[in-house]
Amino acid sequence: MGVKVRFSGRELLCFPRLLLYICDLPEEKGLLCMKGGKTAKPCSLCNVRFEFAAAPEALNAEDRNALVVLSDQAKATRLRLRKEHPSRRLMLEKKHSVHAVMPALAGLAGLSMAPFHMYKMVGVDVLHVMDLGVTRMLVHRLVRVYPHACAAAGCETAPGGTKGACRVANRRIDEMGRRSQASKAAPRCVSRHFLLVSRVCSDLS
Repeated sequence: MGVKVRFSGRELLCFPRLLLYICDLPEEKGLLCMKGGKTAKPCSLCNVRFEFAAAPEALNAEDRNALVVLSDQAKATRLRLRKEHPSRRLMLEKKHSVHAVMPALAGLAGLSMAPFHMYKMVGVDVLHVMDLGVTRMLVHRLVRVYPHACAAAGCETAPGGTKGACRVANRRIDEMGRRSQASKAAPRCVSRHFLLVSRVCSDLS
């Protein structure tokens, strides 16, 4: 219906849109028609490669260009529908880690045209991620090998072996509580999770 706004003595009819979509990672990948499994470029915000997704290099990665990605996605979609040049379609998909399907949101003004918010309007629900225990899961995977790594290096670790290390990790996570500074966007949120994990591991040593 629009909203009437007074501006410079005139009454304008504005149609504001909320360009922010909070979701979980699988939902985000489906929303943007991006590959969610083993892919070279897992981030929806930037072009960081998988091997640097949790490294400091991820912070300096080039942002995704909505116009370029969607243009190639449109070409791949056209090739899929016409059943032509499958090798070129696969190349376009691999280039951006996307599926040959056009996102419905690409037709929304402001997302695929200026100011190009297609890959900036999606945020990961950090509290949901924390509630699901992603950080705890990462820590528990690491502490399974931690005592063995310490034994090989000849240094001391938490008493009680793997179970003792898990107890120390759980206590540290409980102390952190809701003080997590995790960003609301991947892969920076992944980097922050690994930062939390590294803090826990430093407590174990």
